[in-house]
Amino acid sequence: PALRSAVSTNAGYLGALALEAEAMGQVGVVASARRPQITGNANIGGVRETGTNTDTTTGVAGSVNLSQLVYDAGASASAMNRSTALALSAQAGRVAQGNEIALSAARAWIDLWQYSERLRLMRARTLEMDTLMEQLERMASNGMLDRASLENAQRQIVDIKLEESRLIAGQAEAQVLFQRFFNVIPTQVPQPLELVSAAQAQSLAEDWQTAPGLQRQAAELLAAQAAVGEAQSAFKPNVRLQSSVGSPLDSAE
Repeated sequence: PALRSAVSTNAGYLGALALEAEAMGQVGVVASARRPQITGNANIGGVRETGTNTDTTTGVAGSVNLSQLVYDAGASASAMNRSTALALSAQAGRVAQGNEIALSAARAWIDLWQYSERLRLMRARTLEMDTLMEQLERMASNGMLDRASLENAQRQIVDIKLEESRLIAGQAEAQVLFQRFFNVIPTQVPQPLELVSAAQAQSLAEDWQTAPGLQRQAAELLAAQAAVGEAQSAFKPNVRLQSSVGSPLDSAE
C-alpha cells in the first residue's frame, strides 16, 4: 500500500495521468466530425438601402445551417485511428511512468533498510573491537605483543571506520530519496516484503509483448501510419450534404 500510494501521489505520475485523460478526450472530439454539424446565427438591427428611395428595414433575422459528411476519402477514419493510437500510447506511457516511479521508490526503501542494517551490525561489532583494541594496547605496552601486530590491527580499524563513514553517507542519501517518494521522514524502516514472487517475475519476463514500453512504440507507429493516410486523403474529393434556412428582417418578405 505504501508503494502504491507513493506512485499515485507522485507529480510525474499525475502529469502522465493528465496527458492520458487529454488523449482519451481527443478521441471523442475527432469522432464528432462524423456527426451532423449544426450552426446558427441571429441578427438584430436593420438594413438601410441607399438611393433615390431610401428605406430602412428593421427587425430580427436568423438562420440555421445543417451539414453532414458523406465522403472524405478516409480522412475521418484515419484521424480516428490516429487519435485512438495516441490515446493508447499515452495510456502505455502512464503505466511505464508508474513502473519507473515504483522501481525507484522500492530501491529507495531497500537501500535505506540495508544501509541501516549494515550500520547496526557494524556498530555492534565495533563495540567489541574497541574492547579488544584496549586489551591489545595493554599487551603491547607490557611487551606481551609485537608492536607491528598492533599497528596492523590499527590500520584495519581505520579501514572499518572509513567503511562506516561510507555507509552513513549512503544512509543519508537513501533517507532523502525515501522522504521524496513516501513524504515521511524515515526513522527506522522494516525489511520490505516480497512484492513480486520469483514465479510472477518469470511469467512477466516471458510475457514481453505486454511491456508498456513496447506497447507505446507500437501505438506511435500506428498513429504515424494513420497520419499518412489522413494526409493522403487531402488529395481526394470531399462530399458533404448541406441544408440551410433563414428568415428575413422584414416579416412581409
